[in-house]
Amino acid sequence: MAASQGGREKGTFSNAWAVGLAAGSVALGAPGLLLGSYQLLHWSAVALVLLAFVGRRARWAGITAATLAGLGGLYVAADNVQKIQSPAGISHWPYVAGGVLVITVSLVQTIGALRRQRRLDPVVSLSIQLGIGLMAEWSFYLISGVGLDPGRYSTDTWRTPFVAELPLLALGLAGVGAVVFRGWRPTLTRLGVIRPTWWQSFYAVATAMLVGLLGWPASVLTYQLTPHAYDAINVILAKTEPGLAVSLVFAVLAGVSEETLFRGALQPRAGIVLTALLFAAIHVQYGATPILASVFIAGLAYGLLRQRMNTTTAIMAHASYDIAVSLPGGVGVFGLGLAGLGLAVIAVRADGHRWSRYLAPLAAGGSFLVLGAGAVVVTGNAIAWRPFGTAAFLAMAIAVVLEGLRSRSIALTGGGLLAWLMAVAIMWSVPWPEQVWWLAPLASAIAIAAGVGAWYRLASSGYEAG
Repeated sequence: MAASQGGREKGTFSNAWAVGLAAGSVALGAPGLLLGSYQLLHWSAVALVLLAFVGRRARWAGITAATLAGLGGLYVAADNVQKIQSPAGISHWPYVAGGVLVITVSLVQTIGALRRQRRLDPVVSLSIQLGIGLMAEWSFYLISGVGLDPGRYSTDTWRTPFVAELPLLALGLAGVGAVVFRGWRPTLTRLGVIRPTWWQSFYAVATAMLVGLLGWPASVLTYQLTPHAYDAINVILAKTEPGLAVSLVFAVLAGVSEETLFRGALQPRAGIVLTALLFAAIHVQYGATPILASVFIAGLAYGLLRQRMNTTTAIMAHASYDIAVSLPGGVGVFGLGLAGLGLAVIAVRADGHRWSRYLAPLAAGGSFLVLGAGAVVVTGNAIAWRPFGTAAFLAMAIAVVLEGLRSRSIALTGGGLLAWLMAVAIMWSVPWPEQVWWLAPLASAIAIAAGVGAWYRLASSGYEAG
């Protein structure tokens, strides 16, 4: 026990650090120091989390954190009760309900502490309150339509990414008790921020490409189901466009900050699904659309990377995707494909393996796809991709046949071969009639998925038999 206490003391420094860092967090909320300032509210959350960590050892700090959170909930509820009488009053009810819930949690926590009864962990209690606040904010934006109002947005500047993302990074660090409860090395370990392997880097790029592919059907569905929201999102994106340099800084900071908070700090306690839901809730500019659903699915993908590998891999995937969509034309897709191919080669060689028949078809198909993306970038013509796509699909068709000869599975081989040939036929038949143009990429995606599935099943059964 003595050794354990000594180790903790070394990692926590002293309670004075928490008070000092909390004060510094509030100071970073300037200018203005107004309760209505989002900048102050975000940094105040960091300060409260730090105090809550001290509350695990010092009862006064836990009571202080709970009281301040309750007062914040009271202010939000009272302020929005007055606004309910306005024409858009119904949209303020989520803030009222959220404020009441935050107050309730604070009362339970404070009364339990004063009576020295069993109570929630102060950090867990505050995390619940912050989650309530986030969902109340998202509900307000959804009901009021403010999130899809282009008039409330302005062009991003060099200041924007730092103002938007640094509080999230600080909250992620505070959420695991950095400096106050843990030293820096234990903090990074708890967050899952470690050096990735070459294969993990490859998986990060591959995930970024899959998330990018998911964006297309999400945009099509948004256009079909909620055309007004689709138009508003495009106007917002065009209006906030800051230029390439700022976009790249934003992409890197978003990957680091958001993954540190959601996947690093929150997911080990809240789970993949709830974390992905909260991650989607901060993207209020997408309203309740299929695009927001794709953000949720992306959060699940990043969560799996965190669960199976580490947070660093999730950071790389998130940042890679954001960088790719920030680049003009097909440059981002080409870059991701080239990076993925290069990392796969390095990973295989780093493991001391040769290219086996299991990897060769993917390497061949991936190479043709990367070359095709490069041709599109150079020529500016999407049709230039067709010969390379055909070569990639036919390479996979040949792989299916070869694996089928080894496994002697006629049905699976025939199905896989038909799927790849259908993918080629669909690609060369585009464009389809305007009324059903969106069916072409959907049919192509289904054919490719079927072809990959058949090839994988044949190849894996071949290895199992061997």
